[in-house]
Amino acid sequence: MIEKKIAFNGNEVTENNSKVENNNLTRIDIENSSLEVSEKYEKYKNKFLKEVVFPYAEDFDYQQFSDNKFMDGLEKLKLSYEKDGDTYHLDARSFSTLDLDELWSIVDYRLLQRKEEIYKNLKIDEINKLDTGKWTCLPSGEMTARAKNPCVTGGVHGDETTLPNDIQRALESQRAPLISINSNKAYVNWKVNSGALENSVRSYSVSEDKVDVFSDMNRPVINDPVTQLIKEKELENMTKLSQPFLLDCHNDNYLQEGENSDKLKPFAYITDTGDIEHKLKLASELGLHRAVIVPQAAMNGTMVESLMTKCSKGDGITIEVNGNDNQGTSAKIALRFLQLSEGLDNGSPSNGVKILNEFQTRFLEANPDLKIFKMEVIEENKLGESEEAHYMIINEKPIKVIQLTMKGDLVPMSDQEKNLFN
Repeated sequence: MIEKKIAFNGNEVTENNSKVENNNLTRIDIENSSLEVSEKYEKYKNKFLKEVVFPYAEDFDYQQFSDNKFMDGLEKLKLSYEKDGDTYHLDARSFSTLDLDELWSIVDYRLLQRKEEIYKNLKIDEINKLDTGKWTCLPSGEMTARAKNPCVTGGVHGDETTLPNDIQRALESQRAPLISINSNKAYVNWKVNSGALENSVRSYSVSEDKVDVFSDMNRPVINDPVTQLIKEKELENMTKLSQPFLLDCHNDNYLQEGENSDKLKPFAYITDTGDIEHKLKLASELGLHRAVIVPQAAMNGTMVESLMTKCSKGDGITIEVNGNDNQGTSAKIALRFLQLSEGLDNGSPSNGVKILNEFQTRFLEANPDLKIFKMEVIEENKLGESEEAHYMIINEKPIKVIQLTMKGDLVPMSDQEKNLFN
């Protein structure tokens, strides 16, 4: 809660009573004045809730609901009450998240009511799609991707620090209960490779206590048996779930400030196996700028590909966020993914707005214009064959990059889009 200044009979008193300007007041006067201010302030807080906040939630158009939209409107609610020369300024930040339990109950009820309305009008094929656990309906009625068993990993490399750092700040505060994980449905580990993270290196041999490039946890063969064991344990924890879908959060540390602004935006690597439509739709819903479809062999050894090898129903995407990001982007993506997939706490519909209210932030807006690219290995004599594609050499292999629509149609690449891969 932010500090509120309240005028009290010509004296300025802060909400926590830390400042009273009148040296002539006795301690008893101050205590009595502060108590009276506090009682009046609580009275007007309750009045503000009943007259402004609760009606806002009741009258909200839930066909247009999103967590971001609801919070935008909630934070615009402001009112001042005047009584006997005193002024009480109130807004949404006058309340803790716990203070707003009745508000969240209204949101839960209305969203569940809206869900029932949508489900009554679904077609058989839509019902079958929802029954897979991989899809859900937004309040608008649009169907979008989610995970039946959401899993999130961060810090697999020691330089993948944005997610561990952002979540750590949250866990060190009183906000932690809001992001408690439903362990029967989801699995999360923000700091997988603690040895590498603690030493600020990409790959680390725990058994030999030294930097070792061949102990990279995203390699098909890991030199260090202890690091290999840590990875195996992570995979074991995820495969206990019936249909694990992994969001592996990485940092692209090759990106530099001042480059193409689109290049700095978060994106995903997706293997060309499994349910590609589902993975692309999820990337779009999470607000990513682009998705790059790559051959499964190119992802060999990664946490996502390893999960798919261990579990026939496992899948996932690898998220890349600029390593210099200071906007909590990784955490916003991860928490939206978990909330969308009902992997947090009791899975209540209001979890999203509670998170945004507590952290005073917003999720990334869904991106219906997700850019989709596909990489494929080609013969060397095919390099530069088409002006509508982009060509590059990776690990001595000639690569062709093409752009597609969500339906899979080919789109000519502009110079700006080709520059995303330079």
